Amino acid sequence: MLGNKGFASVGYNRAIFQFSKFQVLLGPSVGYVPSSREDTANSIPRFLHLNVGTNLTYSPFRYFEVSAGVSYSKILLGDPYHVSPKSNYNRILGDFGLIWHFRKDDLAIKLTYTPILFDNGAEDVEGFPYGLSFRIEL
Repeated sequence: MLGNKGFASVGYNRAIFQFSKFQVLLGPSVGYVPSSREDTANSIPRFLHLNVGTNLTYSPFRYFEVSAGVSYSKILLGDPYHVSPKSNYNRILGDFGLIWHFRKDDLAIKLTYTPILFDNGAEDVEGFPYGLSFRIEL
């Protein structure tokens, strides 16, 4: 929820490499940004985007992880009003997070900071780069 991956997003991470307390995760997510429901030149456009990224996590303690990574975003469905067309949308995000695992189940909470490293004119949700994720291990 929130952050530069969209107002809300759903994703999947897969550990592709593990060594001791380190993991390399790879995975896609789909994010949604709602519009301001106006069709004027100043409205915030609604769109759906695909985000693909990789993260390196380190687990110094049993129920705590630190992660850092990078991801790439591309628009899937754009603004229906064409207020701000985003056909050339390319965005690269950083991803820095703290993850707390619950002791009795496979649920975790992740607080993230997702700064924009590269953006060729998307100009959306960039004023709030902090996010909150709920993770569950399958």
